[in-house]
Amino acid sequence: MTAMNSTGSPAAVTRVGDLIGTFLLSYLIAAALIVALVDVAGVWNVLANTRLLDALISGGFIKYHDMQMGFVHGIPEVELYLLSQDPVDWRLMLVVVLLLLIYWLVKAVQFHGLARFSGVGGGFGEHTRAFYYGVGLNSLLPYNIGELATAQALAGQGQRLRDALNALFMLRLFLGFEILFYSLVGLIALGWGTWLTQVFWGLVIFFVLYLFMRGTRPTEDDGTRQRIWPEVGHALAALARDPLHLAQWCLLSILAFSLEHLAAYLTVMAFTSENVILNVDFSLLVMAIVGGYIARMIPLTPGGIGQFEWGFAAALYLGGLGFPESATIALLYGLVRYLISTLLTLTVRVSYGVETHVGAVLARFSRVDAATDA
Repeated sequence: MTAMNSTGSPAAVTRVGDLIGTFLLSYLIAAALIVALVDVAGVWNVLANTRLLDALISGGFIKYHDMQMGFVHGIPEVELYLLSQDPVDWRLMLVVVLLLLIYWLVKAVQFHGLARFSGVGGGFGEHTRAFYYGVGLNSLLPYNIGELATAQALAGQGQRLRDALNALFMLRLFLGFEILFYSLVGLIALGWGTWLTQVFWGLVIFFVLYLFMRGTRPTEDDGTRQRIWPEVGHALAALARDPLHLAQWCLLSILAFSLEHLAAYLTVMAFTSENVILNVDFSLLVMAIVGGYIARMIPLTPGGIGQFEWGFAAALYLGGLGFPESATIALLYGLVRYLISTLLTLTVRVSYGVETHVGAVLARFSRVDAATDA
C-alpha cells in the first residue's frame, strides 16, 4: 500500500519526526557555539563588558557584598564590577536600530526590483511584506527556511513560486557581491597578511559546513530545488543583459553593507567607555562583518547564530583585538541584528498579515503534505 501524503500517515509522521530532530540539533549546535564563544572569551569578562554583570547583581542573582542576596557568591575581581558600572550610550544604540531598519528598507527595495525583474507581479508593499516575513523566520529557523516563507507568501498572492525563488536566488548573489566587494576593500586597506588571517576562520567554518551539509538537503519533487552553478550562470547572464538595473542593484548592495558596517561601529562606540575599551579599527571591523557573513553562508543554525559570531570574533581577534573584546562585540552586534529582523517579521505578521503561515512553510520544507505544493 502506498503511503498517504497526509499528516496522519506513517510517512508524514516520520518526516515530522525527522524535522523536529533536525531542528533540535540545529538549536543545540547554536547554543553550544554561543556557550563555547563565551567560555573561551571568559564568562566574567563578557558579563562585565556587556554590563550584564550589573543587571545580575541588581537582580539578586549574583551576590557582590554581604548585604545582598544572590545564587552566586562574589565575583573573581573587583575590576570586573568597575567595568560593569560604566554607562552605555543608549542614544547611539537608538541610532544603530535606525540604521538597521534603513538597511532592511534598502534590501527590500533591492528585492522588489529583483522580483519585478524575475517576473513577480505586485507592488512594493506586497513584496516587502513577504520579504520581511521571511527575514525574521530566517533568524528563528535554520537552513534559510525564511526564503521559502517569502516565496510561499508571494505564491499566496498569486505569483509563481519559481519566479519568487529566482528573485531570492538573485538577492543571495548580491549578498555574495557585497562580501566580495568589501573583501577587496579590506584587502586594499589592510594588506595580504592581515586580510588572510581575518578571513581564515570564516572560510574554515564555511568549508566544514559545506562538507557536513553536502547531500543532506531535502529533495524537491516539484523541481524547485535549484542546481547552483547552472542557476548562477543563468542569473548572471540575465543580469548582464540589463546593465542599468545591474548597476543600481550593485549600488544598493554597497549602500546596505555600508549601513550595516556603520551600525556595527556605533554599537562598539556605544559600549566603549572609560574602563571598557572595545575600540576597533574601521577596516578591521569591515573584515569582521565579512568573516561573519562567510561563516554563516550555510546556515546550519537558526539565522547562522553562533556561526556568525565565531566568524566575526575570530576575524577581530586575528586582526589584533583581545578575544574577550572581540567576543563581546560579536555577541552584542549579533543580538541587535537578530532582534531587529525578528521584530520585522512580528510587525508584518501582526499588523499587516501575510499569505502563508509557519505550518505551511514547514510542510513544504519537509514535504509532509502534497496539498501545500499547489
